[in-house]
Amino acid sequence: MRQVELTGKTADQTKSEILTDVTTDTARENSGALNNVFEKVKVQKEIDVQVQVTKKLGKNASKAVADYANSQSMKLRAQDQEAAA
Repeated sequence: MRQVELTGKTADQTKSEILTDVTTDTARENSGALNNVFEKVKVQKEIDVQVQVTKKLGKNASKAVADYANSQSMKLRAQDQEAAA
């Protein structure tokens, strides 16, 4: 009686609305769970490549910065010598 007052439906009506065809045999298929497709070896290879590239970039970048700084320094020294002469 109280069920009808609260919801406007009998317990059987409510039960029939939530009844599904999912059973314990089909629950896993209908659960919506994600499949684990993480490829550890593939990801590790990609990370290894990125590490190597980063190391080489670090070496090349520091040399490039040093070369640029030296060339700028030489230009400024030349300008200073010209101004002094």
